[in-house]
Amino acid sequence: MTSPILIAVTGPESTGKSQLCEALAVHYNTVFVPEQARAYLEQLGSKWQYEDVLQIARLQQAAIEAALYTKHKVVFCDTELIAIKVWLQFYGLHCPQWVEDSIDNANIKHYLLMNIDLPWASDPLRENPDPADRATLFNSFVTELQQHQKPYSIISGSETARLRNAISVVDDLV
Repeated sequence: MTSPILIAVTGPESTGKSQLCEALAVHYNTVFVPEQARAYLEQLGSKWQYEDVLQIARLQQAAIEAALYTKHKVVFCDTELIAIKVWLQFYGLHCPQWVEDSIDNANIKHYLLMNIDLPWASDPLRENPDPADRATLFNSFVTELQQHQKPYSIISGSETARLRNAISVVDDLV
């Protein structure tokens, strides 16, 4: 059995990652790996701690690895471990070596980096509405993708334009 092509949709908060993953999964008649942080934090019911972020990273990585055993040609991942690393760094926290190693060894073929050009949508789990923070986070994603030599495309525009732009990139990969 051939493993599916994994494509990660990543980027700062409130950039349409989940919506794009769902739309891409529908378009390509496939599945997507949901973001593990949302369910974890909703269940946590209190402010996250460092160990919570590491647990989210483990859950996300396990979900991505499980996706390798599906029978689909392509699977989309609603975030991945670069997001964990960027989050830890933004808050001045240590990124463990296993996260770095997991990023380097990821089976992800391409990253769709969501631009911060959509308006901020308030949500109890989101923490960084400040435009300067969003720009810092976005630039950190670019830096990490480049440092880890990961292939990526920046996805911008309205929700409709993002889907159209993402489909164009994915069509070239599958």
